Amino acid sequence: MKNNMLSKGINTCGICGSLNLESIWELPKLSLTEMFGTYDPNFPAFDQSLIICQYCGHVQLGNQLDPDFLYRPDQYVFRTLPTLKIQKELEFLTNFILKSIKSFDNQRVLEIGASNLQLAKQLRHKVESYAVCDPLLIELDGQSIDEIAIYGKFAEELSVEDFNFSLVFGRHVLEHIENPFEFLSKILAQANDNTIFVFEVPSLAHIRSNYRFDAIFHQHCHYFDLDSIKILVELLGCSLVDYIYNQAGSNGGSIIFAFRKSKEMFNNERVDYGKSLRQKVLKLKKEIDLFNYQMNLTSQYLNSYKGVTVGYGAAHMLATLNYHLLNSIEGLDFILDDNSSMDGFQYKNVNVTVRSTENFDWNSVDAVFITSMENRRSMTAKIIQNYDVRVICSNIL
Repeated sequence: MKNNMLSKGINTCGICGSLNLESIWELPKLSLTEMFGTYDPNFPAFDQSLIICQYCGHVQLGNQLDPDFLYRPDQYVFRTLPTLKIQKELEFLTNFILKSIKSFDNQRVLEIGASNLQLAKQLRHKVESYAVCDPLLIELDGQSIDEIAIYGKFAEELSVEDFNFSLVFGRHVLEHIENPFEFLSKILAQANDNTIFVFEVPSLAHIRSNYRFDAIFHQHCHYFDLDSIKILVELLGCSLVDYIYNQAGSNGGSIIFAFRKSKEMFNNERVDYGKSLRQKVLKLKKEIDLFNYQMNLTSQYLNSYKGVTVGYGAAHMLATLNYHLLNSIEGLDFILDDNSSMDGFQYKNVNVTVRSTENFDWNSVDAVFITSMENRRSMTAKIIQNYDVRVICSNIL
């Protein structure tokens, strides 16, 4: 299928419905992330842009790729891995949920976007009932695993008969959906007034402050900040119950927020839609310019360095980092990763091979470039503390 048939332009704000959108960053032929497999020099890339709503200030992608293409089970390999970092993130989310609902007793739970059921298995026996909804679980649709009901479909496809939940939550789901307002409106129409909704999304404020613009990619259609969340909740006719930032969350940091239909318990502070919008646009453009400058300097350094240089971290988003580094990662000898099962892995759209750090002689290389932006601090510290090797990192803020 041709690329232009897999991509469509977005002309509506996914929060407020405005048609007044402005492009703030053009990304021609942006690489797809998370594509492991045999390297293919002809693997497709797609034009992308980052746009901002001129009415409410929400930031989103300018183009949407066909979800059936993006999330094909044989292509979209990302799954939540049971790492220590992920476990800490799940505990952080669980503690926030518990604060919002006071007790897990008698809760009928729906988790949207459950991946490998890691959190579901941890919470199932604390609640009355537990269901998960995830199109990646299509082969398990209708089944029950460890008393967890499986809906292998998109949440929008749930019927009214399916919906009898007191707690609905999703971790890193809303940013993947073309129109979050329409999506949540459909679910709210089926829920009662006492249902609590909790969602975790990457924080645009943290992407900006950490200069993690490599975390702008095709799968994430939306980039929420607190203002856009407040506007979304208000337009849904709901009240914001609580919110919290996880500084150690994915993509540079995340924000978790809870809301409900009933307004009697909480008082929303109305957001001024036009407040400082032009200033926000100007600041975003300057931050993006600084990020591009930083990437260009790093690329020049990598290309000019004469010693044996390897990468460290077979990151899921390596393709976008390579894109911003003007393909400099393909000049590395190989990528090291602590996961021994990835030894010999390749990316479909980055011409580099992964090798395991198990039994690796670090003295055999002159420099290590940190290729996992999510773990750059811990990886940098590990190498500095243990090996006499030069460390190169594009961003250690």
